[in-house]
Amino acid sequence: MRLALEWSSPQPSVSLQFPDQIKSTVASVERVQARHALKQVRDFLEASSVEPSSLDEIVVGCGPGNYSGMRMAIAIASGLAAPGATPVCAVSSGRALLWRALLNDPSRPVRLVGDARRGRCWTFRAERADTLEANVPIWQLVERDAVGSLDAGEEVRCLSSEPDRLPESICGEPAFPLAEDLLALSSAEGFVADALQPLYLHPPV
Repeated sequence: MRLALEWSSPQPSVSLQFPDQIKSTVASVERVQARHALKQVRDFLEASSVEPSSLDEIVVGCGPGNYSGMRMAIAIASGLAAPGATPVCAVSSGRALLWRALLNDPSRPVRLVGDARRGRCWTFRAERADTLEANVPIWQLVERDAVGSLDAGEEVRCLSSEPDRLPESICGEPAFPLAEDLLALSSAEGFVADALQPLYLHPPV
C-alpha cells in the first residue's frame, strides 16, 4: 500500500494506492496550513482504515510550485516514514502533470509554465510521456515577457496550475498535478526518482 502527498499547487491532494484501487481526496486551499496539514493526512488515513505503519512507501511531490506546500509535504512524509523506516520517493510534480497530459493526448507537445516570482517564469516543454520517466526535464527560468515567444508558430498545448499569475500573452489551460499522478508515474517502468527536497529554481543569494 502506498500513500502520495501533492501540495505544490493551489489544488493539494492526497491519495492511497490499494492493490485494487486508488482512493483520493482534494483539500481546499485554506486547509494547506502547517497546523492542518498533518491532521488532514491522518484523518484521511483513519477514514480509510489505514495505519501509517502499514504503508509500503510514501510518494511526495517536490515541485516546482508552492515552496511552503512542498516543504510541508516532504516534512510530513518524512515524519510518517520515520518510525518504521518506510521508503519515501520524491517525484517532480511538474513531471507527473506533463506525463499525464501526454498520455491522455500524445498528438502535440505540452509546455508547463508557472510563476517563479522575481519577474520570471519556470517552464519545460515535453514531447513524449516516456521521456519523463527517466527524470530528464531541465526546468528553465525565463523572463515573463519571453515565455509567449518560446513556441512561436508551433502547435503546443500550454498548461499551468496558476494561469491567472501569468502574462496575458500566455493562454495556459488550468491543470493541477494530482497525488494519483505521482503514484502512476512512480510505478512506470524506467522511472527514476527526484531528490527528496523542494524543487527551488532560483539560485541561492
